[in-house]
Amino acid sequence: MVITYARPFVEARGNRLPKLSPARNLSAELNETHDELLLGRHTIYAHNTHNQLRRILELSNKQALTTWIQRPDQTLNEEWSSPTERVLADVTRLAAEHLDRFADEIDKIARRLAERG
Repeated sequence: MVITYARPFVEARGNRLPKLSPARNLSAELNETHDELLLGRHTIYAHNTHNQLRRILELSNKQALTTWIQRPDQTLNEEWSSPTERVLADVTRLAAEHLDRFADEIDKIARRLAERG
């Protein structure tokens, strides 16, 4: 959910769509949640970096690491910090706030594509 929410607001390799700014007139709370989601996307959810909020369960001790090195085909399971109920509620509100903005951008892109024929 975090990666999907953040996708329009970040530049990514291979993405040829324009990076969008957040909707205007967001409340301070929604701006804060928006920023938290983008930070979470960069530091927890979209990249496989190890940190306190994301870890690979099987590599939590030396014996587990040794076992994995001997059997690298073994599937690894991860665990990460989940969004809070407040953040989940805010994401719903943010999606509603961004809906018109996204529709306008889609129309602009469709017009440009039609002009190219």
